[in-house]
Amino acid sequence: MNDMVMAIKFNEAVWHDTAYLHPQLRKKVGPDFFDRVQIKSKLKAALRDPQQSLVIFQGERRSGKSSLLRLLENDLEQDANGRFLPLRLSWQSITTRSSMIDEILQSLSFELDVDMPDNTVETCITSDERFINLLRTWGIDAKKTIVVCIDEFDSAIHDGNESERIALLNLVDEMARVTALPVKFLFTLVRRPDCPTSHLLANAHIYRLRPFTPTDLDEMITELMAWQAHLFTATIREQLFQLSGGWPYFAKLLLVCLAEGKPGADWFAAAVEKAIAHPLLEHALNHIYFSHFNEAEKGIMLLLAHQNRHLSAEDVAALTDSQKTAVSQLTNRHYLTCNRQGDVKYRIGLLKKWFPQWIQFEEEVLSHLENA
Repeated sequence: MNDMVMAIKFNEAVWHDTAYLHPQLRKKVGPDFFDRVQIKSKLKAALRDPQQSLVIFQGERRSGKSSLLRLLENDLEQDANGRFLPLRLSWQSITTRSSMIDEILQSLSFELDVDMPDNTVETCITSDERFINLLRTWGIDAKKTIVVCIDEFDSAIHDGNESERIALLNLVDEMARVTALPVKFLFTLVRRPDCPTSHLLANAHIYRLRPFTPTDLDEMITELMAWQAHLFTATIREQLFQLSGGWPYFAKLLLVCLAEGKPGADWFAAAVEKAIAHPLLEHALNHIYFSHFNEAEKGIMLLLAHQNRHLSAEDVAALTDSQKTAVSQLTNRHYLTCNRQGDVKYRIGLLKKWFPQWIQFEEEVLSHLENA
């Protein structure tokens, strides 16, 4: 892997919004986290607001949630007054109430270098009051606000049984409601989970991650590809925006493929073909398709690729109600875009090229499209 490809940091969390010393390149490089200025500022303020115990932002898969979460965690760690202790918990490890209590206590014991008697976890599992009192004591003694950070928290409660799901949600709600408890939650979500309407999570303000604008994407391209800036004409930059839809994940994949290629007449076209065949793109889109689209949404995504053209306003008007809802949802989620005339097409142009060559495309078309 050459230095330029390494500097792009595709498929990994990035959180440096200023110049920093790159650990592999062993030199100072420019930022690797771009844009998100407003949402970043709002989330930092929310984390420092004593009235907010739940701080949540939402975005699609591969929208940059993990990177923003890492940036916020890093910001808390670097707090000038040392007021915060972020705990990074994996959603896979906290799928039940008892496992969340266990993970929080074990992590805190390690971070605060506090001895924890053998029966502490078991005692706290039997009583929310004991658990909360222990957190209060540890937080106050350490003069820290404990920030429980979980990426894609909704995944933790997606596959569990109903009783465990409710127990976990109840624990979060109870902790979030306790006054004078030095604990906050910082969650990312793909979807707001179903929970009782009385819960704080059901009513909390959720910040939304949106795709980059062309200007934002230009900034990222200019910084990451400074060594080849002369090759990135206005036309190429426009094509990068159209193919990526403004999502940094897809844009970075294209930049990696460009960085690995040899500039010439077919440089851009070859990079696009390489991106379409990239195994990480295959993995990402497979996961999005099977885990984050419902049946009607799958049908619309397949229909656009199968017809190899946009859906006109007349086409959309002829859809079933569930299909129209799917179009609306996919547009709101930035997978599709709709112009003033009501025509609908992929927002992420790579999808138009990727779907037809997908090994499961024909099977899925037969399964979801009547008379296909």
